[in-house]
Amino acid sequence: MKHPATALLALMAFFIIALPNAQAGRIVKVKGNKALVKLSKSDNFKKGQTIPVYTKKGKLVGKVKIVSVKKGRAVAQIVGKSKLKRGLFVRAKSKSKPNKERPTGQAIMVGGIIGMQSDTMTVEKEGDPTRDLAGSGFSVKAFADFPLTSTWNLRAGVGLQQLSTKDAGDSTCLDSDSNPAVCEVNINYFSADGLIRYMFSEGSFRPYAGAHLGLLVPTGSDVTAIDEDSVASTSFYGVSFGFDWHFGNGNSMIPFQVDYGLYPPSEDVSASSLIIKVGYGFRW
Repeated sequence: MKHPATALLALMAFFIIALPNAQAGRIVKVKGNKALVKLSKSDNFKKGQTIPVYTKKGKLVGKVKIVSVKKGRAVAQIVGKSKLKRGLFVRAKSKSKPNKERPTGQAIMVGGIIGMQSDTMTVEKEGDPTRDLAGSGFSVKAFADFPLTSTWNLRAGVGLQQLSTKDAGDSTCLDSDSNPAVCEVNINYFSADGLIRYMFSEGSFRPYAGAHLGLLVPTGSDVTAIDEDSVASTSFYGVSFGFDWHFGNGNSMIPFQVDYGLYPPSEDVSASSLIIKVGYGFRW
C-alpha cells in the first residue's frame, strides 16, 4: 500500500516555511527609504519601535523603524543601508526573557508525547497470495531534548510503540492452533529512539526537520499473517518534521511531530508507519 508522499512533503514544507511567518507582518510596498507593512493580528507595533526584517526562511536582512500605525498597516523607515523589498517579513523579538541559565531553544526540555499512527504491511510468503495489511496503532513516550548547537538538537525518547495491521479482504490465515483466523499482525514494542533535528528558527516557535532511528524490543504479539518465530527485536528509521511552541517565558512547550518510518524488510515482509504526535514538555 502506498503512502501519499507528495502530500506529506507538502505538509512538511508548510510547517517549515509557512507557519513561522503566520504571525508576522509583511512588507507590501517599498518606496525610497520607506516601507508599507501589512500587520498580522498578533502585531502590536508602536511608533518609534525598531523591528527586524526576515526572509521567509528566517534570515535577518535588515531593520525598519515604525513611523505610524493605522488600521492594520504601518509605515516604517528603513534603517541603515538595508535593501528591502516586497514580501519580506517583519517580526518583533519577544520582550519576555526566559530563564537566565539558557535562552529558549538552548535549554534541556523533558516531557511526554503520545502518537496515533497509520501502519501498512505487505506479506509475500512463498506459495501464498500477496497480502496487503493496514491498520492503526499508537505510541506513548517520555522524551528529553538536548541542544547541541543553536540550530541542532537531539530528542531522545523511551516508551511503548505498537504495530497493528490486518487484512481488510476475505482471505484467512491459520492461528497458532491451525484454526482459520483473520490475517493480522499486532506487536507491542518497548522503544528507545533518537531524533536529530535541524531547527529552522529560534524563539518561541521553532519548526524543524530531521532523521530518527529507534530500537524496538517486542513485549507481546498476536500474529497470524506472519510466523510467530519471526517476531524479534528490530529497528525503526526515517524522517521527522514538526515544531516546538514554547510559552511561559520558555519554561513550557507543546511539541508537535510527524514521523514517517520504515521497519527493516525481510524476504517476506515489508512495513512502514506514519505517526502524528503531540505532547507537553517543561524546562529541566
